[in-house]
Amino acid sequence: MKSKIACTAGLLSLLLAVPASARPAATCKAHGQAALTALTQERFEKVRQQLAPQAADHVSVDMLKGVWQQRISRLGDFRKLGPLEAQSIQGHSVLVAPLTFRHGKLAALVACDAQDRLTMFRLMPASALPATASSTASPSSTTAANQVAGVVSHKVNVPSRFGPLPGMLTLPDGDGPFPAVVLAAGSGPGDMDETIGPNKPFRDLAIGLARAGVATLRFDKRGHVYPGKMAGRPITIDDEETDDVLSALKVLAARKHVRAGRLFVIGLSEGAMLAPRIAQKSKDLAGIVMMAAPARPMLAVLAEQIRARGAVAKVDVSDQEQAIANERKLLAAADAAQPPEGAFMHAPQSWWWSMHQYDAVATARNLTLPMLILQGGNDIQVSPTKDFAVWKKALDGKANVTFHLYPRLTHIFMTGKGTLADYKTAGHVDQTVIDDIATWIKAQSRK
Repeated sequence: MKSKIACTAGLLSLLLAVPASARPAATCKAHGQAALTALTQERFEKVRQQLAPQAADHVSVDMLKGVWQQRISRLGDFRKLGPLEAQSIQGHSVLVAPLTFRHGKLAALVACDAQDRLTMFRLMPASALPATASSTASPSSTTAANQVAGVVSHKVNVPSRFGPLPGMLTLPDGDGPFPAVVLAAGSGPGDMDETIGPNKPFRDLAIGLARAGVATLRFDKRGHVYPGKMAGRPITIDDEETDDVLSALKVLAARKHVRAGRLFVIGLSEGAMLAPRIAQKSKDLAGIVMMAAPARPMLAVLAEQIRARGAVAKVDVSDQEQAIANERKLLAAADAAQPPEGAFMHAPQSWWWSMHQYDAVATARNLTLPMLILQGGNDIQVSPTKDFAVWKKALDGKANVTFHLYPRLTHIFMTGKGTLADYKTAGHVDQTVIDDIATWIKAQSRK
């Protein structure tokens, strides 16, 4: 599971990107460099002062602080800020600067309005340049990056409460109709490829499944496209993911190449945890695939992640563990008519409260549709023994459930040793996993 502190897709989250007239002039460069310096020094109000008024309306000091702390928790201590240099990306002139951390690098993208005030202020993995950069709130994957022999990809939009979410429909070559899947991402403001470092597991799944005769739809999450609209709102797990996956299913069902009644959801991490909830709310699903699904409460998994990272880094994490323990007590004691207010670990209490009320295992136990539950043996975020084993025990004997454990695979189903370094090593989703999913989907489609 990708926690709110260190979510997998969070590495690519958008600090700010509003429509801009990108002007990499000297004054813009000076303002951008000052804002980045202030960010690395954690002077977040100074950062906000450099923003154009229309941009400042979309971002708060707390939002800047939260995003920066996510980077620190994921990449380690900040080490160095490089100079801003002009680059042409997707036909736009923007300023790009490298940021070096203990365990990796990010790229900062800056653009200005006619008064040299910042209208774009964005962080992303350095390895993702230039594919994800733009001076507007654009999709995190370009069409060119998705053109693969034997596979047809089309840009689509998924309607959401805040506006359209850029997506990618990936189809096998041919007329179909094909069984089809919506990909449900993990927690945090992830892009449609579920990007982490140099890896794009959802793109791998989309292409691999298309080659096997299965269509997919993946899309950028609300938090990635509309961070300003998400900030400060009482967001729930349905706002963050469930509702938009249901919306994507409707988009997918309307496509002429998609086989009626053969719609599936594949969830990864939090998306897998919410897959039973999505199935409960949808009448159109023929089955769900749950990849690395937490079975325990989210806070219990988060506490274990923090302890493990503290042990590796040899640092005291007792304060964070105590904070989680206090949060669990707060949620347990809260009145359903008046859930807690404020935020915890950079997520609103409304989100934690909605997750606290959701029992993924009990929901899955009551489902009768086919379920495929997959787990990597070298997953350091969702435990093969404390999560996957719970799923097996809880659903033991149910004829509609199939399990697969892949001993050498990580949380994103790539070969790895079970360390944080796995996420920084370029790889691809294991072909066996793709084959197993495709075979299972086709078996359900024949029924």
